[in-house]
Amino acid sequence: MDEFIRALLEQVRCKKARAGIAREITDHIEDAAQDLEQEGMTHEQALAAAVQSMGDPVAIGVELDRIHRPRMDWRTFIMIVILNLGGLMVQYAAMGISRKQCLYTMIGLAVMIGICYLDYSFLARYAKACYWIMTATFLFVYWGAQSGVLDGMSLWVNGSSLRGFAILTMLYIPVYAGILYTCRGSRMKGLLRAIAYMIPPLFFSLHSSISSSMCIWIVFYGMILYALWKGWFRLERKIAVPVCAFAAFILPILSAVFFYFFGAADYQKVRIIAFLNPQSDSQGSGYFYNILRTVLSECRWLGSSGGEGPVQSFFAFGREWMILQLVISYGWICGLAVIAALATFIIKVFGITAKAGNQLGRMIGFGCGMLLLTESVLGIGMNLGVFPSTTVCMPFLAYGFCNSVVYAVLCGFILSICRYRNVLTEHNMLRSPEKIAIYKN
Repeated sequence: MDEFIRALLEQVRCKKARAGIAREITDHIEDAAQDLEQEGMTHEQALAAAVQSMGDPVAIGVELDRIHRPRMDWRTFIMIVILNLGGLMVQYAAMGISRKQCLYTMIGLAVMIGICYLDYSFLARYAKACYWIMTATFLFVYWGAQSGVLDGMSLWVNGSSLRGFAILTMLYIPVYAGILYTCRGSRMKGLLRAIAYMIPPLFFSLHSSISSSMCIWIVFYGMILYALWKGWFRLERKIAVPVCAFAAFILPILSAVFFYFFGAADYQKVRIIAFLNPQSDSQGSGYFYNILRTVLSECRWLGSSGGEGPVQSFFAFGREWMILQLVISYGWICGLAVIAALATFIIKVFGITAKAGNQLGRMIGFGCGMLLLTESVLGIGMNLGVFPSTTVCMPFLAYGFCNSVVYAVLCGFILSICRYRNVLTEHNMLRSPEKIAIYKN
């Protein structure tokens, strides 16, 4: 059997796939030999007959080499490139665009390609190391921000660095997927440890942007629920999932109530009341939401809303309102087309997640998909007046270097999952036993 598998693996060029192939072939031969032993053969005879029934090892190896090799998902890659270029066009149509944003997008695409060729399975081994390196870096930046100056430079300039700090915390998502992967099988202790790992990212994002903290909370808790549903913590699924889902629903409500009565500043309370009832302060904090309602009522299905007044003055409110500004300038059909493109890509990401070759890939893809979904829903809802005005970083539509690079990293991981789908199977992710170690190289 050893000679057969060696000859077979010599045809497989991708070294990362060899251990998994060796395991699968060995298991298949041993199962066939077991059946032959039950028919009266000795173990040696059964093993030889099982190997002979496999056929030509070279032909099998060539076929397995064709299947088990990294492959770029060109459809997804082209889709992401089109969405990035489409995002630039939307920004140009809504508010004009700077050369810097074009450069940021090109840098982001280069980063995405680099991450795509990265073997994401390293997170199964080094997730905790990556986590603590990131946490130490964020602590260093946070302490510098508290003092106001870092190496003689002001950290916050017109709030731009603050937003960059908030979006960078989203890089924790693939690392947190690796953390959850390492906690598998550890029951309640592992679940509590996984929840504890949520605290530093939530702390950093909360001190930068409440909306970013909410997004991180939703994504992380969604990943924990997904892990519970898949049985990673060996807890009773029928009990653990509903309990954690209820906690995920009730804790934010209790936190919001506590924040409003005990933590919110007076101006924050005024803003909350203004969103719920704009007429309570129509010339103050509610003025913005009155303009928003007027703008929405004047938008047409196709073509510019035109006119002066509130519709035109809305263009001064910033780049986070690009979907609404697109609707104002070109009509609801153009805005709905952008929303449909985002929805199609998010559905595609969850489809990729379902087809991933191993549990780690599925968790990384699920986390990335949850972030894309959460930020998109928040951004679209804000543009339509469903949610209050806040800091939002919509995928492919957000302005700035950090936004472009962070989403590029996440898209790179999605492409990496596609690329290594037939290479990093669950067999490869498991530690190979001694009897297969000789076939790994």
